[in-house]
Amino acid sequence: MASGFLNMISYWLFFISSALMIASLFVEAGPAAAGWTIYPPLSALPQAQPGSAAGMTLWLVSMAFFIASSLLAALNYIVTVLNLRTEGMTMTRLPLTVWAFLVTAIIGVVSFPVLLSAALLLIMDRSFGTSFFLSDIFIQGEVLHYQGGSPVLFEHLFWFLGHPEVYIVLLPALGIASEVIATNARKPIFGYRAMVGSILAIAFLSTIVWGHHMFVTGMNPFLGSVFTFTTLLIAIPSAVKAFNYITTIWKGNIQFNPAMLFAIGLVSTFITGGLTGIILGDSALDINLHDTYFVVAHFHLVMGISALYGLFAGVYHWYPRMFGRMMNKNLGYIHFWITAISAYGVFFPNALYWDGRSSKKVLYKYKLPLF
Repeated sequence: MASGFLNMISYWLFFISSALMIASLFVEAGPAAAGWTIYPPLSALPQAQPGSAAGMTLWLVSMAFFIASSLLAALNYIVTVLNLRTEGMTMTRLPLTVWAFLVTAIIGVVSFPVLLSAALLLIMDRSFGTSFFLSDIFIQGEVLHYQGGSPVLFEHLFWFLGHPEVYIVLLPALGIASEVIATNARKPIFGYRAMVGSILAIAFLSTIVWGHHMFVTGMNPFLGSVFTFTTLLIAIPSAVKAFNYITTIWKGNIQFNPAMLFAIGLVSTFITGGLTGIILGDSALDINLHDTYFVVAHFHLVMGISALYGLFAGVYHWYPRMFGRMMNKNLGYIHFWITAISAYGVFFPNALYWDGRSSKKVLYKYKLPLF
């Protein structure tokens, strides 16, 4: 890496973040309980509910350290790729795996500071009496007077990182799949320049589509149409990647080892999750399907299962090079088929809930007499 010292700082910031996150689970008032999106006012008022006190504060401080750690690591990776390439290794000759990790780091540098600012502002609302995300609210029989704040502002800041975060997780997995598929199909990836262009296009578009998570906040219908268009537009570079993988495999001398199976599984869930994403990209449909298990299926197939497939493909592919011994293929095959059947068995039934009115809602209000 370009800077070992920066890498060390990044690691120790991550270590502090992990320690604080674990500590937040054991504080007297209970662990953070505002949900993974930590929307105000539940996350902004220490007295809002059990879990909104010290546990929530530690959670936010932990996230601030984690974001700072990720930002330093991303900067280090970008400098390494741009300045420390070997002689003759031009940008147009970089492996797609390196391209994927480079663009992932760039996305992180662009989007992580926004979430860091949101976390710091939320800490100030909780601890120093500011009102960035709070307006007048009735709680525990009294009116708390806050002026100028808006919970929707936090949603904008959160989702500006929240959606690129999907590609921060997914793009490295796709980069690994590029290496694994090319090796085991015994032919170069079809359309190298198109693949690089699609990675760059996905990175750019991922920063201008965050509003599709907020269709139900009462946004201007014209703005909703804009976010619908940009969201559907991201399907084009995604389709380029999917079709190029399929074309690479087509008529290849394929070796169906565990690494290749996991890479093919990644392409499968990437396509399945992407098709459900097109449905959710339309504002009219998303309003009905918002917070239903259909969204759970889409999100976990794209971000969770696809990323997991990429991780497993990389482990099976590079393990012999790292440790000088082969992994057991038969156990690898069992591992893949159990994972594949279980993944679709869990999430595909959720995707069958086409009618948002009959689909089960994921989030439920935590009712307390103090509201």
